[in-house]
Amino acid sequence: MNFSKKYLYISVTTILLLVVSIYLILSIYITTIAIKATRKVPEINPSSVGLEYSEDIFITEDKIKLSGWFIKNKNPQTVIMIHGVDSNKSDGYMLDLIKDIYDMGYSVFAFDLRAHGDSEGSDLGLAYVERKDLKASINYLRDYYAIEDMVLYGISYGGTIVLSNSSMDPAIKGIIADSPFYDLPELMAAEVSSRTFIPESVAKLLKFGIIRSIDFLYDIET
Repeated sequence: MNFSKKYLYISVTTILLLVVSIYLILSIYITTIAIKATRKVPEINPSSVGLEYSEDIFITEDKIKLSGWFIKNKNPQTVIMIHGVDSNKSDGYMLDLIKDIYDMGYSVFAFDLRAHGDSEGSDLGLAYVERKDLKASINYLRDYYAIEDMVLYGISYGGTIVLSNSSMDPAIKGIIADSPFYDLPELMAAEVSSRTFIPESVAKLLKFGIIRSIDFLYDIET
């Protein structure tokens, strides 16, 4: 190999290593930002729409305390409400929706996902770890209120959680998924663009590195 070819080989190799390093570092940096939830504590409660409710605290298998509201109706069949990312159990139109479901005769259980509202935690589980939150809510309703018939109602991020856990428990008799994300890469691309300076088009190009970063940093199977 002559000098010019050797120089070209070293130059190309160096550039490739630099590009790969930048790609990996940027992926890890973006992931650590995008996975942090923005907490909004509920400012209103079901009484603001004329509903009586109980405040409930229950604990997941990984020892995260979650905060919920139970609105009891004559019909014991209960709709479990799961909000979107960076939201909470009262945010947006949640309370109006809870009131509508109650007026149809159903009991309602709304709770804050981990890292949201009045619940503990700081990191998003990317619709994977939150299965523990959903499981805890189902077990709590069964153990504390003796409820055996439940319907899952998820909005956006919550809709993704509902879809991926629809067969979790025989108590689940139906699901409603309102505007869910199609898959984890789509979810991450949207979250990266909303939480960082990275446009969604660029985030999609980085999605392989982001997904691998999630696997490595947070042990979340993707």
